[in-house]
Amino acid sequence: MGDARRARPVREPRTHGLGLDDEGRPAVAAQCAGRGCGQLCRHRRRPAHRRRALLLRRRSGRADDAAARQPRRLRPGAGRGSPHEPQGASRRARRDRRAADDMTDRETAHQIRGLVSRGVMTAANDEGETQTADVTMWAGIDRTGIEVIQPFGVASVAPAGGTVVLLAVGGDQGDLVALPVGSPAFRLGKLGVGDSALYSLDGSRVVCHADGSIEVMATRAVTVKVPSVEAEISSERWRVRRTDEKEARIVADSQHLKMRRGAHWIAITDDGIRSSAAITVGADPHPDV
Repeated sequence: MGDARRARPVREPRTHGLGLDDEGRPAVAAQCAGRGCGQLCRHRRRPAHRRRALLLRRRSGRADDAAARQPRRLRPGAGRGSPHEPQGASRRARRDRRAADDMTDRETAHQIRGLVSRGVMTAANDEGETQTADVTMWAGIDRTGIEVIQPFGVASVAPAGGTVVLLAVGGDQGDLVALPVGSPAFRLGKLGVGDSALYSLDGSRVVCHADGSIEVMATRAVTVKVPSVEAEISSERWRVRRTDEKEARIVADSQHLKMRRGAHWIAITDDGIRSSAAITVGADPHPDV
């Protein structure tokens, strides 16, 4: 009796509860591997009404194994990796998430690349409040009316074909600004250390040397204006005149030197000195000049 009490009952292995087969006999029981075994059994927790419907279909000989094994629909609220998720759904979800991540990464990469770009200026307009330029960014991509940022005190209009660096404000390609345009083909080079210069397209320039000297070179003329006085120097002559009194001026060229004020004038040529009136010899009226 003691041995019988201590002996444990032998548990039979779980079997698939398939009910009756097509001929009405009990179906052959196969050992069940537990939940998720892939067979139609009570461990799949199929609803009772679906089990009854499937049993009736098997009895009538119209059971479809493919339909019996089709994946169940995803229940509301079932998440990734849930036992209620249909087979392959998590794989599709991961693939969709990877595609969305790749698209987001690609868009982010394009935005980062578009923050700073290089272009070629095709035309410039300096008539408005700010200078604007038409720029070719890439092959077949042209942008018009881009604002050109220029430092205070220095203004220029570069010729077509110059290079320009474009900045996308806030990463927005619709809000572009351009840094000052450069023109490597017409750049003034060979400056010394500490020198600075202003130059134009025809070669005219003002060079401030590091030793304190200033070199001014013009291909046509140099005009200096201050209130009421204007000085002009060209290859043909130089002239200084008062703008408030048009008759007061000094003009010099290759043939004569002439001074004029009102109705009186003095002209010095190779032949001698001529004047509108007799010259009076006397003391200097303005010794401090």
